[in-house]
Amino acid sequence: MLRALSDRQRTGGAGRVIRLSLAGTASWLLHGLSPVPPAGGGPPGPYDPGDPAPWLTVTGSPYGPLRHALPPVHYAGAPRTWDRPPSRWGTDPAVWR
Repeated sequence: MLRALSDRQRTGGAGRVIRLSLAGTASWLLHGLSPVPPAGGGPPGPYDPGDPAPWLTVTGSPYGPLRHALPPVHYAGAPRTWDRPPSRWGTDPAVWR
């Protein structure tokens, strides 16, 4: 939802209608995730729901490499990662971007 809202702001209000529910999201998280293909391509290996690696990435930061979660929702045409890297604590102005 957050990604859809940021896309709407970037495109000047044009967007799509999305319908979300807490129960539907929980069901998707528990039962609807498909195996993630390995980074090098090829067929997906066995899916281990306890392995967070497919949902994490490493980004350079002022403090060194930072391992963090990817955006929680992905849809066709959306960026796969966050728009900008992390910055030093307290250096960003207190405004929405």
